[in-house]
Amino acid sequence: KVYNVAKLKKIETKESHFTLYEAHRNEEAAVLFTSGGTGIPKGVMYTHNIFINQRRMLQSLFQLNETEKDLPGFPLFGLFTLTMGMTSVLPELNPSKPAKVNSEKVVNNIINYSPTFVAGSPAIWWRILEYCEEKKLNLESVKYLVMFGAPVSIEMHERLKKILPNGDTYTPYGATECLPVTCISGDEVLSSYKELMNKGHGTCVGKTVDSVHVSIAPITDDEIESVEDITFLGTHKLGEICVLSETVTPQYVDMPDKTKLAKMKDKSGGLWHRMGDLGYVDADGVVWFCGRKTHRIESNTIIPPVPLENIVNNIEGVKRSALVAPHDKATLLIQKKDSRVRLNEDVIKKQVENSPYGLNIEHIKYVKQFPVDGRHNIKIDRLLLKKQLERY
Repeated sequence: KVYNVAKLKKIETKESHFTLYEAHRNEEAAVLFTSGGTGIPKGVMYTHNIFINQRRMLQSLFQLNETEKDLPGFPLFGLFTLTMGMTSVLPELNPSKPAKVNSEKVVNNIINYSPTFVAGSPAIWWRILEYCEEKKLNLESVKYLVMFGAPVSIEMHERLKKILPNGDTYTPYGATECLPVTCISGDEVLSSYKELMNKGHGTCVGKTVDSVHVSIAPITDDEIESVEDITFLGTHKLGEICVLSETVTPQYVDMPDKTKLAKMKDKSGGLWHRMGDLGYVDADGVVWFCGRKTHRIESNTIIPPVPLENIVNNIEGVKRSALVAPHDKATLLIQKKDSRVRLNEDVIKKQVENSPYGLNIEHIKYVKQFPVDGRHNIKIDRLLLKKQLERY
């Protein structure tokens, strides 16, 4: 069943008969494009086998079946849930502009149609969260509130859980080229990893999804043809997150050089995807995300931005922060919750310096807002920020 809530009526369907095409598992099924957060969008080749395994993983991960109802803030998710027999409620929002969602309309969609599974960019749920808090509303029907596209803050998990009396938040980790990879619930984050995240250890993204394998490769911008050409790093060692899974896509369309930089062959015949993300695996097999490889800062050691930004974001009065290094000078950019708030810059610098990835901040600057990606409206474009600062 599909409901178009913009028209507030059931879409009429006609019975028709047609011949189904018998597709082979390894046959090309679709081309999906990356968000272009670290360069131009790339066309990613999907096979039917990849879609089949993604559906299986997602269905198992959230225990989804025909009794559940979906409200997809990101249209692709609606395709997956429909194949599980779920009813899909199309919300009143423009999926190409999630940060401009009309919160009242979407909240009414949820109240009127009672979806149990809702998903989309954190940009959508920030707006909806603030609206619900203002109007003192709860999302009673929601069991799974799934967010993806950028790391989700501790504060967001805490505040969302207060309006989800019968549900929890979830943050699956992955990429267009390989998803899902890991997943973690808000309950797990707040009960087990909150303190470590706030102290600068990175963003915990949970354990791997069933049948997915993650290893950490040494950091390099060069091509790695085969995993036999490298030695994967041990626990708690910062490197590039690499994934071996049945959902790893084979190539970028008409971009052979980009494909070579992103894929590694396995002696078993499998294919690894280099996520382009920095992170590590702890002793319990939990994966930690530390930022994009292209956003790293190189001083005496390699410094990932996200762990340090998590520290700053936890300071009262800070809305978001971004760490960049124009002309090799570590610069912290801060967006305040209120422009009138005064922050103690010496305390901020000291906290960052004394963290696990300690760094001496040379400059602190303030911005009204950050440039973000076009798809999810949430990923901070640190490369653009760096270019802007280097102009002066």
